[in-house]
Amino acid sequence: MNRKFLLSVTSGIVAFGVGAIATPQAASAGTVSCDVSIKDVVNGASLCEVSDTADQDYLNTDPITVNAESFFGKTDWSFVSKDETGGQSGSWDIGSTFGDYEDVMLVFKSGNDTFLTGYLLDGSQTSGNWTSPFSKDVSHVSVYGRGTPSNPPAESVPEPAMVFGLAAVAFGAIRRRRH
Repeated sequence: MNRKFLLSVTSGIVAFGVGAIATPQAASAGTVSCDVSIKDVVNGASLCEVSDTADQDYLNTDPITVNAESFFGKTDWSFVSKDETGGQSGSWDIGSTFGDYEDVMLVFKSGNDTFLTGYLLDGSQTSGNWTSPFSKDVSHVSVYGRGTPSNPPAESVPEPAMVFGLAAVAFGAIRRRRH
């Protein structure tokens, strides 16, 4: 699947030390809503969830980890790209991803003893900045997409029965004129 995606992570030195702390409310199977302290660390994200069981985003399992954890209540995510630049802050740029997918999610992973943290992008922008949701550097950021965007309706094409009916009416009108 060759899509035009670019996830650019620019490392920065930011002394922003918040941990991935989850609230007790369950958001979906395997994930919980993010704590308010990390909810807004990704520009352009509408929702944030933390897996309370997965600490790796495996792509070689069936289902892949983000689907097994049911991030944002969905189990049909497809892996798009991964950036391993890492750091405490950076930027993201997904180009025309929203033209290819209905939903796009950024998943942050740090080293040991952290859980996957996902941010559902709201589609209002195709690039932005992020700060680590962990008290340590991000090791990588993965992009996942799901669904296809709703396409505008095609021009209406007459149904075969409708075409036949119109032809019968036209034939009847021509025959009537002749008599």
